[in-house]
Amino acid sequence: MASYAAAPSSAGTHAIGPRRLGVLLFVASESMVFLSVISLYSVGQGRVDHPNPQETLSAARMIPFSVALWLSSGTIALCARRLARGRYGGMRLWLLATVILGAVFLGGELSEWLELFGERVTAASNVWATTFFTLTGIHGLHVIIGLLMMLALLGVSLRRPLAHGGESGLELISIYWHFVDGMWVLIYGVVYFWSAFMAR
Repeated sequence: MASYAAAPSSAGTHAIGPRRLGVLLFVASESMVFLSVISLYSVGQGRVDHPNPQETLSAARMIPFSVALWLSSGTIALCARRLARGRYGGMRLWLLATVILGAVFLGGELSEWLELFGERVTAASNVWATTFFTLTGIHGLHVIIGLLMMLALLGVSLRRPLAHGGESGLELISIYWHFVDGMWVLIYGVVYFWSAFMAR
């Protein structure tokens, strides 16, 4: 397999150029969307009618899938380190590992949805169910978008060297992916830990 030197960066690692600024502004706006839905969820989960989170959700069941997603923040960080050193094989390996970990999480979220559907719990069931499926659905969509971007980047890396630094495609995708992972920390805390344990 051919070995390439990493393409030079057009900006410093910590520079905030137009592309980096655009991603940061996008992440900030998406944060507002998530926080709004989380607020609605917090109101809806206070209702005691059926279905409710205490009856339907399992915080323990989602732990392995959540850990997989959180670990992916580490693997994508390793991608950038390997790219900066011109080690394309290592970069592709860690990028593929990130995709696999993200897919594992997505599979866990999908299996939970299918299980709830089997119990006749849908977004139309009540206020809590509506906000639960909306919140986890929006997050799942963000995960899918991130996975598609990483697969596209992986394909590009097989054809030509990638730039590295604050304005590179990998760095911009990393910002987005860290946001997705970090948002799940908040969602897990509110949806699973609080709903299943603290709100008893």
